[in-house]
Amino acid sequence: MKRYPTIEEKRAHCLQRMKQAEAAMEGRARFRPQANNMAAGPCQGCLAIEKHTYRADKAPLMPLDECPHPDQCVGHYRLEVDY
Repeated sequence: MKRYPTIEEKRAHCLQRMKQAEAAMEGRARFRPQANNMAAGPCQGCLAIEKHTYRADKAPLMPLDECPHPDQCVGHYRLEVDY
């Protein structure tokens, strides 16, 4: 039987990947959340946070606490670099 990641596992994986990218970019990496909730569409919380960029340790991790469909959340983060 296939095991899907828990919400906590999804968040931990995202944070780990962002910190790796930030270290590789010598601290110049910023992350822009990209809302995408496949079946139900993006939640209002994700739509609100995708207007900003964040450092890895400040990024709101998806699925957000207020997400109405956290098991369907496939939101991700786009890497942006400060030059």
